[in-house]
Amino acid sequence: MKRSIVIFFSAINFALIGCSGSLPHPMESHVLTIAKKFPSITLPHLEEGRVLYIQKCSGCHTLRLPSEFSEEKWMSIIQEMKAEAKLEESESQKVLQYIIAIKESETTLQK
Repeated sequence: MKRSIVIFFSAINFALIGCSGSLPHPMESHVLTIAKKFPSITLPHLEEGRVLYIQKCSGCHTLRLPSEFSEEKWMSIIQEMKAEAKLEESESQKVLQYIIAIKESETTLQK
């Protein structure tokens, strides 16, 4: 029984590590991409949004890539889930800004 529990949690840990590995770290280009929407945005601010997204959201479900939903849908999802994830308003904004920065950069590259 004890061995099964260890195996189960090890599998979850590897899955979470795999998901977070596919989430890009923000770069200065991401800051520039969304500077018009969020003039005071910084690179550390976006990195904190990434860390919060991984820490607070992966505990209950698989992380989704920023490109999977529209900006409006992400806004709705984060608003809906912030209480469940125990995110303060400022934290939920950082998560949203990270997701939008990555999403918009991917969209710009595809054009």
